[in-house]
Amino acid sequence: MIKNQEAKTLKKFEKQELEGFSGNIQDIITHLYDDVRILKFVLNSVPVGIFIYQPNIVYANNYTLQHFKIDAKELSLYTPAMLLDKSTPQQIRQELVEGVGIKNYELRLNVKGAVLDVIAVFQTIVYKEKPAGIVWFIDNTKFKKIKEEFSELLHHLPLVMYQVHIDKDQNYHATVSDAVKKLTGFSKKEVESNPLWWQEHIHESDRKRVLNTQDEFFQKGYLEYEYRFRCKDGSYIWVDDRLVNLSKGHKNQNILGFWNDITVLKLHEFASQAIAKINQHFFTQKDEEKILFCICKHFVESKFCEQVILTRQSGERYRYPEDDIQEFVLQKQLQVAYAQEVLEIVFYFQAKITQPEVFEGILEMFKNNVETGFKAFFDAKALNYLTYHEVLCNYPNDNALRKKLKESREPFALLIINIRSFSSINLLYGFSFGNKVLCAIADVIKNSLAPTDSVYHLTGDKFCMFVKDTDQLKKIAKKIANNCAYNIFIEQRHIPVSCRFGIAKYPQDSENSLEIRDLAMTALSYASKHKQETVLYASSMKETLSTYLETEVALIEAIEQEKFELYYQPVIDIKTEKILHCEALIRLKDKDNRQIIPEYMIHVAEELGLIKKITKIVITNVAKQQKIWQKKGLYLTVAVNISSYDVENEEFVDFFEETLRKYGLDKQSIAIEITERTAVQNYAAAQNFLNRMKALGVSVEIDDFGIAHSSLSQITQMEFDTLKIDKSFIDKIMSSEKEKEIVNIIIQMAKVLHVTTLAEGVERKEQYEWLKEHGCDMIQGFYVSKPLCVKDFEAYIFSNPSTGIPVSLET
Repeated sequence: MIKNQEAKTLKKFEKQELEGFSGNIQDIITHLYDDVRILKFVLNSVPVGIFIYQPNIVYANNYTLQHFKIDAKELSLYTPAMLLDKSTPQQIRQELVEGVGIKNYELRLNVKGAVLDVIAVFQTIVYKEKPAGIVWFIDNTKFKKIKEEFSELLHHLPLVMYQVHIDKDQNYHATVSDAVKKLTGFSKKEVESNPLWWQEHIHESDRKRVLNTQDEFFQKGYLEYEYRFRCKDGSYIWVDDRLVNLSKGHKNQNILGFWNDITVLKLHEFASQAIAKINQHFFTQKDEEKILFCICKHFVESKFCEQVILTRQSGERYRYPEDDIQEFVLQKQLQVAYAQEVLEIVFYFQAKITQPEVFEGILEMFKNNVETGFKAFFDAKALNYLTYHEVLCNYPNDNALRKKLKESREPFALLIINIRSFSSINLLYGFSFGNKVLCAIADVIKNSLAPTDSVYHLTGDKFCMFVKDTDQLKKIAKKIANNCAYNIFIEQRHIPVSCRFGIAKYPQDSENSLEIRDLAMTALSYASKHKQETVLYASSMKETLSTYLETEVALIEAIEQEKFELYYQPVIDIKTEKILHCEALIRLKDKDNRQIIPEYMIHVAEELGLIKKITKIVITNVAKQQKIWQKKGLYLTVAVNISSYDVENEEFVDFFEETLRKYGLDKQSIAIEITERTAVQNYAAAQNFLNRMKALGVSVEIDDFGIAHSSLSQITQMEFDTLKIDKSFIDKIMSSEKEKEIVNIIIQMAKVLHVTTLAEGVERKEQYEWLKEHGCDMIQGFYVSKPLCVKDFEAYIFSNPSTGIPVSLET
């Protein structure tokens, strides 16, 4: 929320506006009542209901009669009070009888069973030289129903929506959804009637930090923050507060925000921090008394709870803090195995717990960790055990693996396994359930291996297998993948688990046994990037991943700093030998100032989800360049390639149309290219896209035609203007009769479809002559020109005004 500044309640109507509107109506009636025909015409033209009463209704306009579904004669039998629904308060009825000047109401009218919710204004006037009253109203029934349905929806949502309006005079009005009652204990009325409610109930430890962010909000227009909030019963919750200024820059501010209860998530975070620190003591402390005290201390200092009291069977107590906490809303008791006795640990909370099942999982996680820690502590090899084993499933950890690798001299292989989408299991079933799944996976992996092999738990969702039989690695991986997919059952529930494998072998991949782990991890990263299940390490992967990372960085910087360059490759019309067309091609240099291969750059951009941003940058820059060229008298169509993601994006056509409008370009200034593969892979989306572009009047070209194996029926049903024959066919037309025949068929098919053909990659004169002879419409390629920067492209065009073929190429 935001803090109040001189909080006031806003009126529903500004008084000046109300008086002005009523004054206008009064003037109309006063000056026109002698001419009934003109008066009725004027009043029937107003899009609001109007009726006049003395005290019965003596006049009603068409809007009133239509909405009341009654004729004028029958309506004249009613007074305004007779129209009111029985739910109308007596005070309002009295005001209407006595006459109160001018007043506005939200009312429910009931005319012969027809119920209308209206916003109405009542005023006393003089009509035909007699005192009268006039009412004008707007039917609010549909809006009120929508509002009620929306309020009902908000009532059931597990979050609170609020809206704050601040007018130009800093008057402040807040509304909040009914869910605030369930979340905080305060009613909607209590919240909305106290302008300082939000500020007063921010947790005192967080208040200063939260209020200091207000200036940041009004500068940026949006804000996300987390803080504690005091509830009516004295407890507190953690909320994720997200708000946006819907009218940034205006004098009147409209702010919309949402609260989400994240108490349990924060407690899980704090518990994890406390457990991590406690686990460190199992490694470093030899004094068990200090460990028991640190359990209490770390859970309080991490903000998980307000106090912890730990009691041994002997009656000895450890507590933190020392003083009793008087105000708490919840206490949870745990019994933890400790050597030959049981510890009783009591946690005292001021936090309000709304998801008890998840909260119990947090406590169970703590219990498992502490019990495992104590078991290791009292074991003769406690320190060694904790150093070389993870405490969740009691499997050897990464330290144990490194020790094993350091000691290994015989051939072996490492298979590192990543459990795909494991976070979804935690989200769906809870952390305690997720922990059980991890341990079940470890057991399945172990049971899938030979007795001489071993399993290591590296991190939450990563395991490693040390395998001596290096000839059956993919077979082993497949066996484990199948067992994880079909043999994981937790609490009588089947949990299908999907795995990814990265594999490296010693000494084939490296004679340094310790390096094999890193190489297997590299193979796993490669598998993730290329969406493969099992990948064996190859020396080229490091360079590939390094290149990928460098390209990713270059793309992000290029988007932020607009480092992309556009090159333009001329296209000539074979019949006229003139340039009326070109293709825009995107270029980007790496950190060493070398051109990144365009196809690779686009591939990485698509994987990272950046391609739609890049498309918008390209189209915007092409539009800017077209505007410049047209001012210089250069008119030609520029074709821009877009990806399948753009074709499937419902907003793209609107963006494209708006860009043309913004730069004052006609629909033929920019053509759109999509590949044949894009057109056939998502045929329905492509059809919709092509139809919209056709309706817009924009030319569409099918690029790389001939390599995606689209069917003739698909092609004939598509709306496009040009077929671009792929370079792979053009390269062979002078050496292969088969390729000649294919290209000729494409050209003839295009003529039947009444679309033009454009041959890509034309590099030799004999190719050009053959294409010209067989009726191809346009050509593009190095025979005409390589792609050129803007400066060189302009020089090329203006030096060859009448032909697209340089003299040097013709001779």
